[in-house]
Amino acid sequence: MTAAAVLAAALAAAAVAQPSAQGQSAQGQAVGLPGFMPQKAHCPQGFEAFATPNSLQSYRCVPKGAGAAAAAAPGTRYAVAGLSFAPPQGFRVQDDWKDDVPTLYLELEGAGTGKPTSITITRVTPGRAGGESLDAAIKRDEEWQGARETKALRVSGAKARATEVPGSARSVYLPAGRQSYYSFVYSAADEHYAGHMGDFERLLKSVRLGDAP
Repeated sequence: MTAAAVLAAALAAAAVAQPSAQGQSAQGQAVGLPGFMPQKAHCPQGFEAFATPNSLQSYRCVPKGAGAAAAAAPGTRYAVAGLSFAPPQGFRVQDDWKDDVPTLYLELEGAGTGKPTSITITRVTPGRAGGESLDAAIKRDEEWQGARETKALRVSGAKARATEVPGSARSVYLPAGRQSYYSFVYSAADEHYAGHMGDFERLLKSVRLGDAP
């Protein structure tokens, strides 16, 4: 068997792999599927696919209803340690703030198949798991994604840096003291990108630092 055939067989096996008992915690935490999945995952019965656009895996399979709230209603405000914001209407929130890299995943419901309309909010601390410096994050966007750094903007009264892949993704980096920062990443299919940019901009305007749950 050729090396290409071996690789194809391994990827096919990973795509249909069932989550192990160890992967299903009593708290119903998200269960990751092995390998890189550029297409939407086909999850086992009782699980659903949830986007993880800031990860090597495009999707993860999570127990249905676990870690994902209902779509945000008007006036809803979400708070985690040190940060609060108003989720855009119609987006649901998956809370993985207790992970090694604290992260919230927001995805627009009812957006159909294909690339999801999503916003990822992450707190990054250099020196910890997944912790690269802000300068390194900007450089990664430019070198890996072909992004360009855009004009700085103010978020919660502080100067934030931003990058953009036109028509595809926009990332905003907000310093949070002691070299830590928050990243806000908006991503959508070409045909939805401009139409939901306003949702992302309103979320940024609603951000308040220093808030506690």
